[in-house]
Amino acid sequence: MACGILLIHKESGPTSFDLVARLRRLYQVRRVGHAGTLDPFATGLLVVCLGRATAVIRYMEDYDKRYLATLRLGRTTTSQDLTGETTGGRPPTASELEELLADGGRALHEAISAQQGEVWQLPPLHSAIKLQGRPLYSYAHRGEEPEREAYEAKRRLVTVHEAGLVGWRRTLDPEEPLEVQVAYHVSKGTYVRTLVHDLGQRLGFGAYCLALERTAVGPFRGGLPLDTVAREVAAGRGQDLLLDMERALTHLPVIELSFEQGRRIANGQTLPVSRLLPDTGDGQAKRVQMRDPLGLVGVGMLTRGAGETPILRAERILAARG
Repeated sequence: MACGILLIHKESGPTSFDLVARLRRLYQVRRVGHAGTLDPFATGLLVVCLGRATAVIRYMEDYDKRYLATLRLGRTTTSQDLTGETTGGRPPTASELEELLADGGRALHEAISAQQGEVWQLPPLHSAIKLQGRPLYSYAHRGEEPEREAYEAKRRLVTVHEAGLVGWRRTLDPEEPLEVQVAYHVSKGTYVRTLVHDLGQRLGFGAYCLALERTAVGPFRGGLPLDTVAREVAAGRGQDLLLDMERALTHLPVIELSFEQGRRIANGQTLPVSRLLPDTGDGQAKRVQMRDPLGLVGVGMLTRGAGETPILRAERILAARG
């Protein structure tokens, strides 16, 4: 049975769920999941786990992500992207446009760089975040307004690690005369189309996300088109495309066990360990990779009380040990 991590390059149009359903049929495996949804209009990297590898999805939830966003100045939309209806904004005048682009786009550089740091974001109404048991987009599709206090409670603190101007081009549309490309490196849960909307407000003209490409999820880059995967599966080479599930755990420190310790921890026992890795001096549990001479055993939690010997217990066993 297929087991591993598959890197897919999603095209604009299908949903992440559509791709998962297609891969389930291609690989004839029931358990398939992905690490981070992409909007239907968005493209780029979708990290998919098949078979037993779905167990490591939870360890990818905190990954940072990288995006290349293309925005147009001069208009805001209900969805903050090209699929929504116009809600406002105005095109820059010729002199304002020249001012934006003067000195190598200095004003653009400054406005984009100012987005770096911690930001409180309110999820857009056209999103899958649940509110009172319903996804927010269901309110928007029915023309309903969610209860304001409950909606405001969904505000979240995210981090923009990097925001940089990649380039721009003038268009032939006088209402939307400028396209700008911005590279973002953000924490989990960040809505890049909201960053685009906020940038348009900062510049004073409004903006919406014309295109969005995810270029990285944690340590993962690249991705294969679905058609390429389908051809390889048909040729009997589908398993060759899959990465080992432990590639999802490279951000966790490693604690080495003997073969006997690996067997005991896999059988549900806790272990006193002679060295602390990583430092748990604050008394908090630390998540680690557990490896023995045969390789990856699973993910464990390392804890200790004040002055006590560190204790290791299994959180998730990922490999069989007799």
